[in-house]
Formats: sequence, C-alpha cells, structure tokens
Amino acid sequence: MDKNHIHRLIARYFEAETSVEEEHLLLKMLLRSRDEDPLVDEALAVMGYTRLAPSQKNKTLWLKKKFIIPAAAVVLIFSTAVFWFAANHNGTKYKCYAYMDGIRIENQAEIASLIKSQLNEVAGAGLSIEKGISDDLEDMRQALNGL
Repeated sequence: MDKNHIHRLIARYFEAETSVEEEHLLLKMLLRSRDEDPLVDEALAVMGYTRLAPSQKNKTLWLKKKFIIPAAAVVLIFSTAVFWFAANHNGTKYKCYAYMDGIRIENQAEIASLIKSQLNEVAGAGLSIEKGISDDLEDMRQALNGL
C-alpha cells in the first residue's frame, strides 16, 4: 500500500472529490494501514471509525468486565448482609433503618424494596453496557462487511 496514494485519496476525500467507490477503497486502505499516521487517524475519525489494535480491543472489554463484576458482587454481598442483619436481629438492641432523600425509613419492607430497586438498577446498567458493546461490535461488523 503506497502512503502517497493514501494521502492523495485522503486529500481528495476532504475536498469532496472522491466517488463512492473511491471512498470505499479509501476506507479499506485506512483500516488496513498499520502506520501510525496522524492523517490516516484524522480521516478515520472523520469517516466515523476508530482504529484500535486487536489487543487493545480485548483489553478494553476485559477492563469493563473487570470492574462491573466485582461491583455487582459488592452490591450483592452488602445487600445480603443487610437482609440477614434485618431478619436476624428483630427485637434486639439493633434497629434497621435507611435514609431516602433525607427521610428516615424504619419499615423493613420499605427498606427491602429500596434495596431491591437499587439492585435492579445495577443489573440493568450491566445489561445496558453489555448491549451497548454488542451493538457497537455489530455496527463495526456490518461496516466492515459493507466494504
């Protein structure tokens, strides 16, 4: 792949002088380019693509999972401890209460409902992130198949 040829196509692309076929060819050439060229990166950004090395993609997904799973585990452990504490200490000197918007709540059923809704939010966020990643990967697959 000739670097000068890519630069000429990029210049024509920025001047809106390329045909649809030339734009497809340019995109293929840019995605296959292994050089760290700021002009190539700029053209990819303008075309709506980001170039990552395969190891960086895997690392990014791994990092997201690395933080989501422990966070969910901490919430689960904390909520289990609260439920256990509330269930096993009725009538003792301990009292279960929570604050919501500055209002003290002592009804255990309301507290359990609050904890359940917060756990559902955490679970929903995890599913949302997973769906977002899947959608992004599908968009990239379709874009690359369309080339």
